[in-house]
Order: sequence, then structure tokens, then C-alpha cells
Amino acid sequence: MSQNKDNIYDILHTLHDLKLSFLSSGLAFKKEGDAYCIARSVGQVDVSSRQKAESVVDVVKEDVVIREIKKDVSVDIVKDLNEREAKIRGIASKLNSIDEIKDYLTNEASFCEIKKLAKNTVVCDGRSDAKIVLIGEAPGEDEDINGIPFCGRSGRLLNNVLKSIGLDRDVNLYITNTVFWRPPANRKPTDEEITLCRPFLFRLIELIKPEFLILCGGTAISCIAGHDGKISDLHGRVFDAKIGDMSIKASAIYHPSYLLRSPSFKKNAWIDMMSISKHIGHLL
Repeated sequence: MSQNKDNIYDILHTLHDLKLSFLSSGLAFKKEGDAYCIARSVGQVDVSSRQKAESVVDVVKEDVVIREIKKDVSVDIVKDLNEREAKIRGIASKLNSIDEIKDYLTNEASFCEIKKLAKNTVVCDGRSDAKIVLIGEAPGEDEDINGIPFCGRSGRLLNNVLKSIGLDRDVNLYITNTVFWRPPANRKPTDEEITLCRPFLFRLIELIKPEFLILCGGTAISCIAGHDGKISDLHGRVFDAKIGDMSIKASAIYHPSYLLRSPSFKKNAWIDMMSISKHIGHLL
């Protein structure tokens, strides 16, 4: 038992030094009472991170009582992330226009590592006076090059889908993303990246004051509705989304990139759009 605990201490200290890459790999500490259990999320984890994770899990499996690890020794990664989000939320709350948010994210923000690899900061597009806001996932290659959300092949499909029910970013729609920089190799944004960008997304919504949100894909759903929200459960349905002190009607649709990969779901997407159109007609 003593040897196992020493191994855990060594791993914890190592992860403390590597906590950025540890978080980026989708791993986290899960709080249970006064102790911390090591948890692995399902996601894209590189080989080295996976090996670190599995070595931790192997130790845990050896009947080690994690609750014996004192709080002042364990690495409270979740607390660290929450504190960073709170600090960012304070910054976002002081920005009083969309232009101020764009300027800060483009010229000052340094909280998200993927910004260093991106060509452009991709914040939004469309009408800032729109009553409907669509939230996507993150910029892809075309979006990163042009600095505009949904401007590539999937964006063209999305434009056609939206126009079928009278929505147009040049007329009555505002479009933004969950994360404002392209993740490397177009991978899915990590929980850390979503968490740290969320205060600015929420501030955008607070300034626009829309009456309806369209959540495009699973990442947008998890950002707004939490990890319990699933595209399979929420697509085409209308529910209340909590944005700060605001409660806004929302619905979810399949991401156009998913429809390009799985064209058999286009029929479902069409049905979902018909359902949404019944709830937004008075806003057009």
C-alpha cells in the first residue's frame, strides 16, 4: 500500500508540472467528498497522454484508497480550471460591445493554447440585431483562413439548410462558435478549451439578446446544455437554455460536417428544421 501511495504522489507531482497537456488530453480529477479520484474522459488522447493515464488507472486498480491522499498533496486541476474560467468571466463581463469582444479575443487573449497555432480568430458573422443565434463548434481550415464561421463546404450546406426555413446570416441570423480558434488537425475542442471560451460566448449572447438559439452539433450542445445534453436526445426539440441570468428557447441540429459524412441523416435534419421553423416564424 505504501509503495502504491508513493507512486501516486509521484504521478500527481508529474501531472502538476504537465497539467496543461494533461487537461488538453481530456483527462481530469473528479472530486468525491474530501478526496479526488482520477477520471478519464472519452476523447482524443495522444499516445503519451494515454500512457500516463493508463499508468494512473493501473495504480488506482490496485485497491489503493484514493481518499487517503490529502488535499494539499493532490493536484486540484478542476479547481484550477474553475478559477481560470472565473477570471476570464470577469474580463468578458467588462466588454460592452461585440467589437470589444472581437478586439480582445484577437489582440489580447492568451488563455487558450490553440490560438498560437491558428491563423485567425473566428468570432462571429451575421446580423448583430438578429433574434436568432446559431452556435457551432470551432473553426475548420477554411474558417481559419478566412476568419468567418461556416464558410467552407459544411458552411455552404448549412446556408442552404437555413435558407429553407427563411434564415440568412445577411438578413436575420447571427452565427458564432463554441471555440474561436481552429483546433489542430480539426480535432474536437477539449473540455478545457470550451470552458475557457464560454464566458465570451455567453457575453456575446447577453449583448445580442436573442430569443432563440440553434445549437449546431454535439459540442455546442455540451457547452450550453451541459454534458448530459446529447444530439440524439435534443435534435429537433425545443428546450430552455440558461445563459447567465437569461433563459432562452433553444433547439439542436446536426452539424453540417456530420451530414456530409452521413448523408442518410439529411432527412432527419430536414424534419428538425421544419420543427424549428414552427417556433421562429414570428422572429423572422
